[in-house]
Amino acid sequence: MLATKNVVIDDLEFEVGQLPVKDARAVLVRLTRVLGPALTKFAGQDLGSVDVAAALGHLMSALSEEDLEYVCGKFGGVSKVRVGPHMVSVQGAGETVFQGKLWTMFKWLWACIDWNFSDFLAGLQAITPRKSSEAAESLSTSPTP
Repeated sequence: MLATKNVVIDDLEFEVGQLPVKDARAVLVRLTRVLGPALTKFAGQDLGSVDVAAALGHLMSALSEEDLEYVCGKFGGVSKVRVGPHMVSVQGAGETVFQGKLWTMFKWLWACIDWNFSDFLAGLQAITPRKSSEAAESLSTSPTP
């Protein structure tokens, strides 16, 4: 059974699922190809502190309509949203749930990316070079031989 996480976004309750490994790899490759520079920009930050608006801005500036449809379709297949007393597939209910709420849709998408790829982004954080100002500061505070 794939792991799920419940999140509330703009008064909507979602159950975000993890993708099967094959789908996760395919989505990751597509997102990395399109968002490579943006991913490294956010890799140096704790995912909980990432400015969602900035992240989504980078996402939107780089993602094609075809890429967006693909990613939303993959995550929609493993996500549910509460409609009345029932949790229903986002894939089936998305047209209704997100109508007039595209910002909510992108926040849901970011929650899916975070849930599915937080370990990958943390790994990027570990190997991403420090900012030049941080490097310069560490050099200026280093003891001289």
